[in-house]
Amino acid sequence: MNYPSDLLQKIKAIEPKRKTLLIGIDGVGGAGKTTLSTYLQGNLPNSTIVQLDDFYVPALGRTDRNRVIEQVFTPLEHDVSVTYQVYNWVADSLDASIFINPGGIVIIEGVYALHPDFVLYYDYKIWINCSSEIGFQRGIDRDKKRDGVDNSEKWKTIWMPNEKEYVDMQNPQQCADYIYEGTS
Repeated sequence: MNYPSDLLQKIKAIEPKRKTLLIGIDGVGGAGKTTLSTYLQGNLPNSTIVQLDDFYVPALGRTDRNRVIEQVFTPLEHDVSVTYQVYNWVADSLDASIFINPGGIVIIEGVYALHPDFVLYYDYKIWINCSSEIGFQRGIDRDKKRDGVDNSEKWKTIWMPNEKEYVDMQNPQQCADYIYEGTS
């Protein structure tokens, strides 16, 4: 992906609300959120990525927003260290713990990152435009390559319908400070 040169400058110019600068990156599954987050992390010193996939709950078919608030946003809002367990997609259980000290930049990426429950915590919000069809194909290809799993049915019956409902009802792109075209 080619990223606009102004994005890094815009982020570097932000005055954080607290010790930690919080950036949210949202878009449909397969839009390029992880790729953009990795690019930003590589170009912004002292930055960490929190993936909302680490907070997935199969029974909900989505991220556990309450756990994200309790274990990530609330501690960082109070300049306290973060500790949370990562959801292991293969074992279907919580796995290793992640520890984040306050300070620097924390990039929170994933579908639902710009949910109304999260928006007020961020210093900067990014939406990646990408059609569901392109995201679906990218996601299927990624899952097969990375995990050796064909999640086509879960994409079609759980994740894409949940994402569509979220985007249609919440219009997360409307609250973004920056919109990136992720279809290239």
